[in-house]
Amino acid sequence: MRGPTPSDGSLSMKVARGHTGRRVLVDEDFYRAQTLATCALALWLSPWAWRVRRELRSAPLASLSRMVLFRARPDDSSIQGWEQMGPPPAGRAPDGRYNPAGISVLYLSDSEAGARLEVPAGRTCIQEYVIDAPPLRIADLRSEEASNLLHAAFDLAEKACVAGRNGPATYAFSQFLARNTCRSGFEGFVVPGVRGSTNKHYSNVVLFEPERGWRSWSLGSSSFRRDP
Repeated sequence: MRGPTPSDGSLSMKVARGHTGRRVLVDEDFYRAQTLATCALALWLSPWAWRVRRELRSAPLASLSRMVLFRARPDDSSIQGWEQMGPPPAGRAPDGRYNPAGISVLYLSDSEAGARLEVPAGRTCIQEYVIDAPPLRIADLRSEEASNLLHAAFDLAEKACVAGRNGPATYAFSQFLARNTCRSGFEGFVVPGVRGSTNKHYSNVVLFEPERGWRSWSLGSSSFRRDP
């Protein structure tokens, strides 16, 4: 998607992602992200990575004071009720987009439809959560107030390991971003869901160290349901 032409005659180009709705200016940072995503050592040592960490420290906060969120899991015999709809136990979390294996985070979606898109097709269990953003510090990494550097970085993270997307083949880059978001003083962050479409966008909330609060955020047995 092309943006306006500047007065100096150069061409400004923005891409708009149909599956996430994210808009990113195609500039040096856009291309640099793609170069560094293929080499973990270069990523950690590069000046670009230092700039990402600096920008994350001033990322905008989620403006919603109360978030109604959903978690979905494929229905299986291990799920008896709401208590099995929390984060994976510490040390047993599988490798994920925003967490390395063994480090538990809680992935939630802002709609039931979005939560269902995050799990394989089939019978599903759904749990509802309600979280008051303040006092939690949750970065809004969808916001237009975030720098283009952060949009370029998370745009690439949102293509990792997604069929049909030309993105990284591992989660190393997206996990780098999550780790540095946590180190920047946030307890979680909001990003577009990666399995949307042009006409159906949703957002995901990723919460660090969820064992400290997930039970108080869950609406418990009153909001647990299993597909018939």
